[in-house]
Amino acid sequence: MPTPPSRLDDVSFQWLVTARWTGVLAQTGAVVAGVQGLSHPVSFSVAVSVVLASALSNVWLSWRLSRRDAVPPTQAGFLIAADVAALSWLLHDAGGFLNPASIFFLVYIVLAALVLDRMWAWIVTALSIAGYGLLFLAPTDALALAGSMHPEIGMHVRGMWLAFAATSLIVAV
Repeated sequence: MPTPPSRLDDVSFQWLVTARWTGVLAQTGAVVAGVQGLSHPVSFSVAVSVVLASALSNVWLSWRLSRRDAVPPTQAGFLIAADVAALSWLLHDAGGFLNPASIFFLVYIVLAALVLDRMWAWIVTALSIAGYGLLFLAPTDALALAGSMHPEIGMHVRGMWLAFAATSLIVAV
């Protein structure tokens, strides 16, 4: 079995930084979609803190890229896993499973599959499926009420989660 590389190559490093910048935009979009599109109250101090932490960690990565510093795959894996956790938190706070930004979990899975090793692809896949799934297990009061008023929507979004999980597993493989 080949040993994993000790650092990301230049192309993978650039992909990581670029995809994480789009992740910061997706996190911001999740908050905007929750407030504007779903009329869901959001804790702005928490949302700003989470998005700012993601942005600052990517400023640090961008600085390292500009200096051509080595980034170990494990460090990159932990950053992508943190991005998945941040997106999960923001989605829960900004409309849950109805928030259209939830599809961005798939981008993190593809990113891990492209720039990291198989183990990290599976870790990010499992975290993403769990993060999306937890939005169903811990819905806000408004989402629980909407689901009880319109059960067909609840069935539809659960089907979407299953489709997401199946697609995620295929990408990871």
